[in-house]
Amino acid sequence: MSTTRLCAVLVGTLICGLAHADNKLFPTDLLAPRQADATLSLNGYKMAGDLRANGVPGSMHVYGLDVSAAARYGITHALTLGAQLSGGSSNAITSFNNNVRFDGRESGLDRTTVFARLALVPEGRGPYTVTTDLSVAHDQNHHGDTSYNVYGVKGTVSARTTDLVRTYASAGISLPSKGYANRTLALSAGGWMLMNPGVTATLDVGIERSMASSTVTGANATSLAGSVIWELAPRTSLRTSLMFGRTTAAGSTDGLVSTKPSQAQALGVTLYHLY
Repeated sequence: MSTTRLCAVLVGTLICGLAHADNKLFPTDLLAPRQADATLSLNGYKMAGDLRANGVPGSMHVYGLDVSAAARYGITHALTLGAQLSGGSSNAITSFNNNVRFDGRESGLDRTTVFARLALVPEGRGPYTVTTDLSVAHDQNHHGDTSYNVYGVKGTVSARTTDLVRTYASAGISLPSKGYANRTLALSAGGWMLMNPGVTATLDVGIERSMASSTVTGANATSLAGSVIWELAPRTSLRTSLMFGRTTAAGSTDGLVSTKPSQAQALGVTLYHLY
């Protein structure tokens, strides 16, 4: 195996999509034994919202670029294992009405994840496919010098509505090892349609509830995302995506800082290859 190909296996990112031709992108897809895939993803995003700190009103704008890379390997027809690295850079610009401004810049590797996907009801044994995803992630905040582990469980049910359309619904929970981090409950659903040979359109909606922690109050985040998966070669695909999101009001538990509902947009591109 060449150095370039080995690097591609080790630095891909796991994405969700529709499985047509030779890819394993749908949320309930598993790899065959001794089969591997890899992906590499770039996502640019921006967030904007108003806030109040110590009684002074202001606004915050966050601009960032996320880079993700992962690889998966099929152990059996019912078990796939993988690992993912995530990082990037961001700049949070906070401006107050008293002409005070803060720039919070962060960059570097911020999450390392190992995960497993297990088929509870494999595809082909009935009208529905059921899988569960188990993950352990290590999160680190270089700017705040904090780190903790996050333990996740997610269950997904999918159905092949027709030969051209597949749908899914999933629910997951994430539990951090530190009290200053938020526990989260996420629900999502989506549909994938083969538009023509080599082109698949996807649409996903989601809601995530962040529970109150020892430092911040709880909040809800909703999202709507669409993407197109382009088959570049029989085992290589490119995914382009667009996401709109909204987060409800939140604040610090001591009441000194509060945020109003904020908006977010993201553009992404992901390269996938099946070995």
